[in-house]
Amino acid sequence: MAPLLNLPLEITHQILSELAGPSPEPGLDMFLSQDEPQLFDADRLNLGLSSMAKLCRTCHQLRESVEPQLNRFVYIQNADAKHLLSILRKWNARPHCAEYTRFLAIRAKQPRSSVALENIADPDLVLVSNLVKQLNLQLRSDWFEFSWRVDILIELVMFMARNVQWIDVSFTPKKGIYRGSFDWLRGVDGSPVSIRFNHLRHLKLFQSGSLTMDEIQPLIDRAPNLEYLYLDTVQFTSHKNRLPTSLTGLCLTGCSITPAIFESVTTDMDNLCHLRYDKTSLRQQSPMMRAFAKHGTTLKSLLVYFHLDSRLEVDLPLDSFKSLESLTTDLRSFGQGGGSQLMRLLPFSLRELRVVSFGGLQKHQLCYFADELSDREKRLSRHLSVYIDGAEGMFDYHRLRRDMTG
Repeated sequence: MAPLLNLPLEITHQILSELAGPSPEPGLDMFLSQDEPQLFDADRLNLGLSSMAKLCRTCHQLRESVEPQLNRFVYIQNADAKHLLSILRKWNARPHCAEYTRFLAIRAKQPRSSVALENIADPDLVLVSNLVKQLNLQLRSDWFEFSWRVDILIELVMFMARNVQWIDVSFTPKKGIYRGSFDWLRGVDGSPVSIRFNHLRHLKLFQSGSLTMDEIQPLIDRAPNLEYLYLDTVQFTSHKNRLPTSLTGLCLTGCSITPAIFESVTTDMDNLCHLRYDKTSLRQQSPMMRAFAKHGTTLKSLLVYFHLDSRLEVDLPLDSFKSLESLTTDLRSFGQGGGSQLMRLLPFSLRELRVVSFGGLQKHQLCYFADELSDREKRLSRHLSVYIDGAEGMFDYHRLRRDMTG
């Protein structure tokens, strides 16, 4: 241990950083991929943090060096009241540890109706009550009697990590008697709440049973520098909601939103570069694309599944996307009929095309796809990098055509 303490401080910090591995830095990849991004190696992270925690207990001097790294990333899988109260107790005793947290990922443990809730000790109830008062929040006195008490504790952890830059949280399912997420951000008797997320750049939220944008709005309003927003099964029901003007990336997975509401909530956004939306219905397809086209001069990457029917005419204003460089969509929309029209609608600026083969790859479909790609290249004198989901490397459509023609 002595040799480690005798090293220069910056070298000691480097060694400790290697224990936990590189910090996850969310960015463009999460919007270009059709899969949910895996931004960190959870097993390696937990092993590294466990090692650092052991070092932290060896001596006071090493503890001061370890604590910033130990608290930088908080990841709790299957989080229950016990896990979350442990963090709150620690942060209450050592508030500076909460200020070290930059990355916060919490997956709530899914409650089973047949299992009774464990009792929460009186000292922990007092702790939560005191934290709520310190934050000028309002909380019903019987909160601990419901399964959503885990959500209460998750939100308290979020509120205490005031320097957090990256939040990825899933709550307990909405069923039976439930509370609206972040409902206490209105303050006591309508008084203002001082909670702010001035450093938050990346936010991802999920709750089975659907969050609503009305619930999330108070949180988003307190994150003025938010850049990436990833919402899973969120319901947009009001034209009054607004997304932050600072957003450059927006991912709507399984979200319910109309074209008119999309235009309303994004009306003040001038820098949207990356957009993912995977729930387009045939009836709303054209109106939704027209709503997206309002950001056509700034959008660089777009994920949307058209699922075109060759028997129907296509009315997609893709020519409005003047800056689009990457498109991810379904393979079915290419091929015969309507698919051929889609290839001709792709903007000249496009450099990369990623396709997902729902239902598997069919050889004749790939051949039609390769023909269309070749025709586009001849027509525009511009090569397109193509990737097919599940296949390694780029799709060599020139080679496929040569093989098919002998």
